[in-house]
Amino acid sequence: MPIRPAMAGDLPGLVEVSLASFEPITWQQEVDRRFGPLNGHDWRERWRRRVEKAFAEQTILVLEEEGRILGYGCGTVDATIGLGHIDILAVDPAAQGKGYGLLLLRAMEEHFLGRGASHVTLESLTDNETANALYRREGYQDLARHINWFKKIERR
Repeated sequence: MPIRPAMAGDLPGLVEVSLASFEPITWQQEVDRRFGPLNGHDWRERWRRRVEKAFAEQTILVLEEEGRILGYGCGTVDATIGLGHIDILAVDPAAQGKGYGLLLLRAMEEHFLGRGASHVTLESLTDNETANALYRREGYQDLARHINWFKKIERR
C-alpha cells in the first residue's frame, strides 16, 4: 500500500477522513453538548480548521488506494532534541482493521528517523482502545494521562 507526502489537492480528503475517523471518539462533541458551537463553529468545523493548520505547518503522509485517501498521519520533528510528535493519525472507518494504522504509524516513525529523531510522542484518548492497543503493541509507553478542562470565560 503506497504512502506518500500530501499534495495540494489532498486537503478535502484529509478533512473527510478526520471527521469520519474521530466522530466516534472526539471530546469536541462534548464541548458542543455542554456549551454549544464555539462562535458558531461546531466540532466538525473546529476539526476542519485543525486539519487545515496541520496541512500548512506539518509533514503529512497519506495512504491511498485508487485515488481515495484511506488514512494519514501528520506531525513535526524537533531534530535538536531528537523528538518527533505525531499530531494526528487517522484511518477512514471503512478501512479500519486492515493494518493501515500500523503502516501509517511506522511510516511516520521512519520519516522522523530520517530527520534526526530518536524518540516519538503522541497522544490518545484513554477510551480509544483500538489505537491504544496498537501503540502498546508497537512499544509505546503510557507516561501520563491528563484532563481536558474547559470553561466559558466572561468579563467580570
